Amino acid sequence: MTKPKLTIILFLYLIIIFLFVIRNLKFVIPQNFLILGLDPRNDLLEKTQTTDTIIYANISPKYDSVKLFSLPRDLWFYQKSIKINQIY
Repeated sequence: MTKPKLTIILFLYLIIIFLFVIRNLKFVIPQNFLILGLDPRNDLLEKTQTTDTIIYANISPKYDSVKLFSLPRDLWFYQKSIKINQIY
């Protein structure tokens, strides 16, 4: 199995576990989560840890809904003059 396919499968598996855990929690008010997928690089060119996946999740028990919003990792953050995936 190639690395991208394995990464996608693991990501979907983590989302399913996340939704299962959230579904079984007992809370009344909406909850917000930030899901970060980190990519630690340790090669000759760079030794950094950037955020390759940034997902904002909103769970609303009142409406029995989960909303996911993915932020592009190359989104520019003007205050620091860097990409958003380098902030974390």
